[in-house]
Amino acid sequence: MKKLIKPAVPGASVPDVERGRDLPAEGLVLDWTPHWALMERRGDIVAEDPPVEVADATTEAAADEAAPVRARR
Repeated sequence: MKKLIKPAVPGASVPDVERGRDLPAEGLVLDWTPHWALMERRGDIVAEDPPVEVADATTEAAADEAAPVRARR
């Protein structure tokens, strides 16, 4: 599941451990992991459903990756 994840406090430094840098102020659409759930419980981030355009693009990309590869003959 993807969520739009932003720092709860403008200008706060929130580490994105998977990417090795801080979250940008505008947030990122990322996979919802136990790390982000903990950060939300601590009040460090806010999480919301991603914009529809981003969610649709993510679903399409996942479908493309899951499509079987057919061998040429």
